[in-house]
Amino acid sequence: MAALATQEAETDMNSQNPQDLLEFPCHYQFKAVGVAGADFSEAVIRAVRQYADVSLDSVKSRPSGKGTYQSVSILVTLHNYKQLTDIYAEMKKIAGLKNVALKVPDNYYQG
Repeated sequence: MAALATQEAETDMNSQNPQDLLEFPCHYQFKAVGVAGADFSEAVIRAVRQYADVSLDSVKSRPSGKGTYQSVSILVTLHNYKQLTDIYAEMKKIAGLKNVALKVPDNYYQG
């Protein structure tokens, strides 16, 4: 019976609109992984800045173990779901991009 309740809860969450899972405004972290270099880092910052305020202290960059790739994380405050989708779409256009991860702290999900 517990398995059925868990399955029903998962189905209910999967049927919700993604925008209904967030409360705005909220803090949101975008993390891009791509080819190492200043050009990649600057491109990520430019992509996010088109749709949200970015302070330099909210940007973190870290090289991979061999230095071939780097991750660039940017924490911003989003005011609506369109900002999230616009930033994500803009980041997907970046040359050398290997992966984009989106993260919102657990306490920002509606329960």
